Amino acid sequence: METQQLWVITAEILVEAGDLPSGDTKGFANIVTWADSPKMAQQKVSEVLKSYRWEVLGIEATRPFDESRSYDDEFLDIIDRARTNPNACIVGTVFSYKPD
Repeated sequence: METQQLWVITAEILVEAGDLPSGDTKGFANIVTWADSPKMAQQKVSEVLKSYRWEVLGIEATRPFDESRSYDDEFLDIIDRARTNPNACIVGTVFSYKPD
């Protein structure tokens, strides 16, 4: 079995009407979770979003968390919270957009 590590998934998501302040139902978010492979990370994200009645529309990127990259404070806070929780699957800010 591979070692668990923190993964960062950038996903396009569909949310329930009224869940975002903008009123939009589509957006992008960075999501942090523990997994032993990109496939497992994507699976966990999909399961957690389903619990909110949200859905993954597409995965833009799946990559291991890289200490050498620069991140904003909000994202570093998510990483810190995830580090101490092996079951973490934390959704960052959802950047909504209006569908065409």
